[in-house]
Amino acid sequence: MISLKNVSYRITGGDGKSWTILKDITLSIEKGARIAIMGPNGSGKTTLAKLIGGLIVPSEGDVTIGSISTKDRQFRKRLGTKVGFLFQNPEHQILSINVERELAFGLENYGLETDIIRDRVNSLLELYGLAKMRQRSPARLSGGEKQILALASVMILNPGILVLDEPNAHLDKCGKELLRIELDRLKEDQELVIIQVARNFEEAEDFDRILMLLSGSIAESCAPRDIIKAPAKLKHYGIDYPISFLLRKPVSAPSKGKFPATASSDRPVHLQEIPDIEMECSRLNFGWGNQNEKALIHDLDYCLAKGVIHGILGPIGCGKSSLAMILSGLVRPNMGELLLEGKIAGQEDLIKAVSYLFQSPERGMFASSLYEDIAYGPRNFGVADDKLEGVIKKSMRVVGLDFDRFKDRSPFNLSGGEARLAAIAGGIATGKSIIILDEPTEELDYPAKRKIKRLIRNLAAEGKTILLISHDSDFIFEMADFIALWLENGPVTYRKYDLYGKMELFGNAGSEVPKVIELADRYGYCGEFAARKIDTLDHPDLTEMLVDYRNHD
Repeated sequence: MISLKNVSYRITGGDGKSWTILKDITLSIEKGARIAIMGPNGSGKTTLAKLIGGLIVPSEGDVTIGSISTKDRQFRKRLGTKVGFLFQNPEHQILSINVERELAFGLENYGLETDIIRDRVNSLLELYGLAKMRQRSPARLSGGEKQILALASVMILNPGILVLDEPNAHLDKCGKELLRIELDRLKEDQELVIIQVARNFEEAEDFDRILMLLSGSIAESCAPRDIIKAPAKLKHYGIDYPISFLLRKPVSAPSKGKFPATASSDRPVHLQEIPDIEMECSRLNFGWGNQNEKALIHDLDYCLAKGVIHGILGPIGCGKSSLAMILSGLVRPNMGELLLEGKIAGQEDLIKAVSYLFQSPERGMFASSLYEDIAYGPRNFGVADDKLEGVIKKSMRVVGLDFDRFKDRSPFNLSGGEARLAAIAGGIATGKSIIILDEPTEELDYPAKRKIKRLIRNLAAEGKTILLISHDSDFIFEMADFIALWLENGPVTYRKYDLYGKMELFGNAGSEVPKVIELADRYGYCGEFAARKIDTLDHPDLTEMLVDYRNHD
């Protein structure tokens, strides 16, 4: 069905330097196979997926899909309806003005008759639950609905191969569930080949085989049940151990004596209770549409304390990123005031004080090399040329990007994880006092996540004010001192340990319950965990409660 023989892939920068992304890959995939591709950032996962999907051709070797080879000059044209490719971000492949037109787009490009197009579009609208949205603009869909639309627009061509590149990466809890239901339905088709680039083991556990990539080569091909027995090997491949598996079966509860209980507050935190406020917004109103539409942000009061890590959890489309853009001076609110250290701040003041790292890092990258991209911010904020290289080296070092290896690379030739690390490096290089990170752990492997956590803690220790926005509730609960849950009327702030025993609030905010709270709730230890300030399942006080990784079967 799919064959790769001695396949290598290289990219070349503007200065003529080349980098090998994949080397000497030989692989065979049969009809009906379910394959997951995993590995650390920069290992070549997306590149391998694009080769299989026919989006790129190898620098060396041959890719054959069915009877179609990359040596065929008509390779891409002949492959068009045989392979469907679903990108990480659905916005990268949605083109049309409404849902119906988006589904018809591929069929029209292949010249099908109008009646056939109409019948197939109607059928897919019903099959994917999009019938009521047929005239709606894709821009007005939730993240999950956009990904379902992108999937439907791929499957309407009846491909025999479906390639998915981390399809959950940009989705909230509801969106992930929508996509899971559709993919489970597709997996019932015994003829369809499904190949998915996966970041988390939970996404790959029901696949036939996992391809583990390391430094551009297939380091291992194995069944999921085999790799889960070797946690150290998982970490070697940049994959966090799926500790949630341990929540699926009973574990030994700790004795009450080890965890003295404490009372937690039942109410949100008021602004006056937060010390040393650096930024405050008062009665903020904002909407992207016309004045007749309901405001996205309505009468919002919110603040950030100096040297404190704040977190926001909420569903896609609630206004989290819009608030970040207002706080960083990128857009103006319709109404309300913003204050910096007690003084009213205009857009210029906010731009000088706040560094906002976008959810999709490629949106903020534009230079010909990574060096110039990172240099842009500090150079424009007055860093002298003789100090610029030192600033760039330091910022790249703290996020784990080797200066000599990456400085000349084009930002557009980076992997998703590398691009995110580069964006963070560019943000901290400006030296601003407030840093907003929007989905900072998306597309990052286990070692990179640990580096980012250390970096965030170090920045806060230096007096930086940090705001984290994420769908990753485990990350937010571990890192943030104050957590704002975006409920029906906007963000409501809690001290994080006060959220023990309040699992329903996470569901109301469209977020998953942090696993450590789920564990505490199961055994009735919410007060005890709060007293010990346990905010992650990796906490040393839980070693006796959780099965040791090495002995886990």
